[in-house]
Amino acid sequence: MFDRLTVYILIFITSKKKARENGIANSLNPNLVERRDIPKVLNEVTAAFTPTKPGSYPGPFLRLLGLINHFKKERGVTGLAIDAVVNQNDYSLLKKLARHAHTDMEEEIYKDLRREGKPVVLTRWSELRTDMIARYAFKLEKTASDHGMPLARCQNSWAAILLLSETHKYKSCKSRNKAAVFGERR
Repeated sequence: MFDRLTVYILIFITSKKKARENGIANSLNPNLVERRDIPKVLNEVTAAFTPTKPGSYPGPFLRLLGLINHFKKERGVTGLAIDAVVNQNDYSLLKKLARHAHTDMEEEIYKDLRREGKPVVLTRWSELRTDMIARYAFKLEKTASDHGMPLARCQNSWAAILLLSETHKYKSCKSRNKAAVFGERR
């Protein structure tokens, strides 16, 4: 009949499928929320982008405005330019939601730094743990979804991570400058 390895593989495949069907979305398995079908750069954004040098890439602001415009088109609101005022207002809302999510993330970072006895200065984005980034990106996706922006549809959570990283860039620079002027605190 079947050897033991084949049985284990079949059990694994069926349990994995069952977990996908019955599972609860969380930061470890965010793909259970909904399909992730929106790429990092939409065609509309590429068309609106005028590169300043060869090989340049659309910036975060334009990519997020294009995403917001994409959501509006799906809801039947057409004829809007990417940089329309209503899109910019929604961008401001997303930034506000990202700041709130980042504040919670910041508290966890400071708590970890104090526990390790390191100076309480906000670390660079590249030094953050990936599980922490994934957890807060998932939280931001859930909050944004409550406000009518289904960021969970973005492949690899690119929009939520982009919003969090832009917020972190500003706050960590501010934190490092403050530490340089007033000295590091423990």
